[in-house]
Amino acid sequence: MDVRVIGSICASSCANYVFVSGGKKFIEPGALVMWHGSDLRPQDIPVTVTNVDETGRHVSKEYKGAELLEYLRRPDIAAAERSRKKQLDFFKERNMDGRVTVFGQEIGCDCQWTFTVEDMGKFGIDRVYADSSYPNASPLLETLSVVTIKLNDHPGHISGSKD
Repeated sequence: MDVRVIGSICASSCANYVFVSGGKKFIEPGALVMWHGSDLRPQDIPVTVTNVDETGRHVSKEYKGAELLEYLRRPDIAAAERSRKKQLDFFKERNMDGRVTVFGQEIGCDCQWTFTVEDMGKFGIDRVYADSSYPNASPLLETLSVVTIKLNDHPGHISGSKD
């Protein structure tokens, strides 16, 4: 089935699973495909959890080091490890590099990110059709905090292998 991103944004599950699974993938002018992570994130990257306290205030806690390992062992979080295996299988079946969903985290970008059509192809995301100015023509880049990651700026991080 073909996928068409119309109007605004395809992010989260849309980008991670729906968009990448499409036969032909069309990104209409002004639309944006954006990633911000998945269960495939490297386990040494800190996790920030934000909760709302009893006063309605957002409180964030960063887990790293030994505290991160303990956090990842929690039963409710350990389920993510089962999800991680399913995601690895999902991308392998599609001959794709699932790191597209975590690449920003791998390079230390505390951001949401997108790629050019050419760079999507380096992750095995093929048959993507977009205007030649993608993603720069998207007005969403002005309103959202989205970084266009250029793989040429990060040699050695991706070799074209989809394993």
